[in-house]
Amino acid sequence: MKKVLLVEDSGVFREVEITLLKKIEKISIVISVNLKEAITQLNTNEFDLIICDYQLPDGTGLDYLKMVRENGRKTTKGVEVPFLMVTGNNDMDIVKDCIKQGVTDYLVKPLQAVLFLQKCCKQLELPMPKL
Repeated sequence: MKKVLLVEDSGVFREVEITLLKKIEKISIVISVNLKEAITQLNTNEFDLIICDYQLPDGTGLDYLKMVRENGRKTTKGVEVPFLMVTGNNDMDIVKDCIKQGVTDYLVKPLQAVLFLQKCCKQLELPMPKL
């Protein structure tokens, strides 16, 4: 079973992402709604994929990405944990900052279901579900 951490403060977007993720077989989903909860999860669990909103109530996804990379977090296979940034802001400076900090991939809201699932399945090395 692969473990996914979803960090999303917006209830509407969180529900959309959860609905899509539940289509992927053999994963469990852990949810955090802010940076503080996400940090706690990072300190107590191992994840195979982190999906994080950029704008959080108590910080940014970039802040969290920096922590994940500085802590050298690995998946259960011993590789750097993939980090998928999701944002409503398509600002190229943000994208560049995320790339510099080691983001694995980047998606802009509103999410396209197929693209979201493709990116998640690729990082999890799991088959694409039927929609």
